[in-house]
Amino acid sequence: MATEETRFGFPKGQVAEHLLRILYKNLTPKHAQAMAVVLIGHFMVEDALDTIIFALLIHDMPKTSAGLMKGTKNPVREAKLANEKMRNKLWDEVHGMHSPRKLSLIKPSLMLFYPETVTTLNKINDIRARLAHGKSIMSTKYGSKSIWSDEGLEDYFLDVQVVCRDLVRFHEAIDLPRALAERRVERLKQLGQSVR
Repeated sequence: MATEETRFGFPKGQVAEHLLRILYKNLTPKHAQAMAVVLIGHFMVEDALDTIIFALLIHDMPKTSAGLMKGTKNPVREAKLANEKMRNKLWDEVHGMHSPRKLSLIKPSLMLFYPETVTTLNKINDIRARLAHGKSIMSTKYGSKSIWSDEGLEDYFLDVQVVCRDLVRFHEAIDLPRALAERRVERLKQLGQSVR
């Protein structure tokens, strides 16, 4: 009975394993798992950065209204679709930015409250860059420990979690004035009072 193969001749279900043997002969499955953890940790940090930058930008972006969509079949629907398209495009732009650029946008404010987080963010990005660009990956260290060791990987992921927690707190702190103002406006409207 013939084994099923992919179109390039790899056994189905084992493509990643075979490609690793070709690309990096010295990488073991443990190394591959460690690389996956590093990438997932970096994705978590990137998502937190993206969320902060998007939130900072979206609240001040001009939005269209039904009044501006006169002449269309359904102005309310068209305005909603246009605003959603703008939101999606803005998210794509933020998400597509390089990590150092994202950090540079919030770094001045973040340094005031979480200076250690900025240092750790740079370390996390450095590890990702070294692995992604193949720069001496077998000797890559996180702090003083090899990223391939259990201790090094644990330290890395603990730092990722701490950074993500700090970024969530930072986001909440910078968003609080806007959120309170929105609540106050809503409450004034409920009470029938004018909103200036």
